[in-house]
Amino acid sequence: MLHDFAAGIAVGICQAVLAPASLSMAADFAPPERRGRTTGFLIGGATVGGALANVLGGVVLDLFAGHPPLQGPFGGTLAPWQSTLVVAGLPGLALAIRRPDLRVDLVESLQRRTDFLTEAVGALDLGERVRVWRGRAEDPAVRLEVGDSAWVTARAVAPLDRLVRWCLPLLRPGGRLLALKGANVDDELTATARSITALGGGTPTVTHCGAG
Repeated sequence: MLHDFAAGIAVGICQAVLAPASLSMAADFAPPERRGRTTGFLIGGATVGGALANVLGGVVLDLFAGHPPLQGPFGGTLAPWQSTLVVAGLPGLALAIRRPDLRVDLVESLQRRTDFLTEAVGALDLGERVRVWRGRAEDPAVRLEVGDSAWVTARAVAPLDRLVRWCLPLLRPGGRLLALKGANVDDELTATARSITALGGGTPTVTHCGAG
C-alpha cells in the first residue's frame, strides 16, 4: 500500500508541473486573438478525454471480462482491466472482438505492439479473421498484403491529405477511409480538400460524433 501511495504522489507532482507548462506553451504559440480558444481546447480536452475514457474503457472491460486472461508483452497474464488499458490504444482489436462478422487487418509499426497484438489474437481465438502486420500504411509490403480493403481507419497521426495519400492504396475501388480527427477538422478539410480530390479521394465529408 505504501508504494501505491508513493506512486500517487509522483503522479500528482508530474501533473502539477504539466498544467502550468502547457498553458504557458499555449500562450507562446497562439496569437492573442486565439489564446482564449486555444486554452479552452487544452483544458476542455483533458476533461472530455477523461469522460470518454471512463465510458469506452467500461465497454472494452466488459468485452474482455468474458475471455481468458491475455499474456502480457513483458510476461505474466493481464487481468481484464489491464487488457483494457492496453487495448484502449489499439482500437482495431476491440473492433474485431465487437464485430465478429468483419475481417480485420491490424497494421502496427512497433515490434512490441505487434508482438502483443499477435498474442492477443491467438488468446482470443481471432486468428481466422484477424491478421497482424508490422509496418506502415505507406510500405509497399503492407500495401501488397492489406490492399483491396473495403474500409481503412486511421488515427489522427498526420494531416488529412497525407493520411489520404498513405491510405488510398490500401482501398479497393469505391472503398472508404475513416479518419479520426479533432475539433479543428473543418478548418483542416477546407485547407486540404483540393489536395484530397486531386489524389483521387473524391469529396470528403465530416461526421461529428459526441457533439452536444
